[in-house]
Amino acid sequence: MLPLSARTPAQLATAARRLAEALRAPGAPSPADVAHTLATGRASLDARAYVVATTRDEAAAALEALATRGKAPAGGGAETGPVGVVNGGPISREMVNGEATGGRGSAPADAWVRGEDVAWPQTGGRRVHLPTYPFAGEHHGALTVGAPPPPAPGPPRDTAAAVTELFLTTLDLPGREDLTRTYFAAGGDSLTAVFLAGELRDRFGLEAPIELFLEELPLEELISRVLSDPDDDPLGDLLDELER
Repeated sequence: MLPLSARTPAQLATAARRLAEALRAPGAPSPADVAHTLATGRASLDARAYVVATTRDEAAAALEALATRGKAPAGGGAETGPVGVVNGGPISREMVNGEATGGRGSAPADAWVRGEDVAWPQTGGRRVHLPTYPFAGEHHGALTVGAPPPPAPGPPRDTAAAVTELFLTTLDLPGREDLTRTYFAAGGDSLTAVFLAGELRDRFGLEAPIELFLEELPLEELISRVLSDPDDDPLGDLLDELER
């Protein structure tokens, strides 16, 4: 049972297609490892679906079918259409509602698709690296398939502006006045925090511990801390000088 979720059905389809590609690559992780990672290492967002498969090939085919035909309602809404795939065949809304399961689904997966929090059964798997979350489209400036590579960091004086723009576009905030809000009040979540931390490290060489996003800080102060030099410690410098 491989549970997937995203903020929108379109992003869910993209996530399913990326995972299918990863499972077809040489040295791909086992379905048990993928199931464990998805169940324990990913946030549960509004658009949800799952696939059932026992081999990598079956999982990749089911994920591709979900990406092509799947349609995941947000939080168990009234939309109809497939919300999951079992061995390449779609799971309908009626199946999820328990009207035509045919023994193919499972109670935790069906409840999870309806928006409930569930305790996933143990798979005996381990955490593995999986494709990153497909954030919103190009007009939001976030990560998308086929998006151009991020620009190289500019001079130090431009870094603050670029980092601020990264936060604004990733969180889809209209302007700098929103920087007075805290990270979670601005719509951030743990998955987005992981994405931002990776972008800050890869694009700007800045380290932003995930714990920093959990603090009740205005975004402008959070950004200021990210930009601050970890070696800029006047008290530590003074103590070092006294010890010489």
